[in-house]
Amino acid sequence: MNYSLSQKPKRPGHPEEGKVWIATPQSNEVLDKDGLIRRICADNPYHEAQLNADLVLLVRYLRRCLRSGQTVSIKGLGTFYAKFECEPLEGETAKGYNPHRQIKRVKAAWRPDAEMKDLDSALYDGEPPVTFTEVPTVKVGKLLRKAVKGALTSVDIQ
Repeated sequence: MNYSLSQKPKRPGHPEEGKVWIATPQSNEVLDKDGLIRRICADNPYHEAQLNADLVLLVRYLRRCLRSGQTVSIKGLGTFYAKFECEPLEGETAKGYNPHRQIKRVKAAWRPDAEMKDLDSALYDGEPPVTFTEVPTVKVGKLLRKAVKGALTSVDIQ
């Protein structure tokens, strides 16, 4: 698992307390639905077209359930639920509250099950331990790629 290090305040809002180094996971690939299906089917004889259709159906009905106010719990994956972004209504009473005006967005949220939260432990046979590789931060990576394209011999990453 790739990570980068960055220096952050020990306690935000209190610079006098000093700084600490924090590791942040860095994704090395964005895997879309088709890529995930290819990976699953490489290790499993499950038919690729059927798995694709099943995932499309799962997403459609998960969204439909959340939009109708249901919470969906999938063992091993987690719990999906709806969440509001609201404009607060000021005042002593709730009189005049208009959900179409106050509720700005309805979003999906996810609370992972223990199996998804704890990626360190090998829960399934054959899972290797997590290994760590330090990589540049996203910001430094952009500077380095720009330097390589421009054939620069030095880069100021400060």
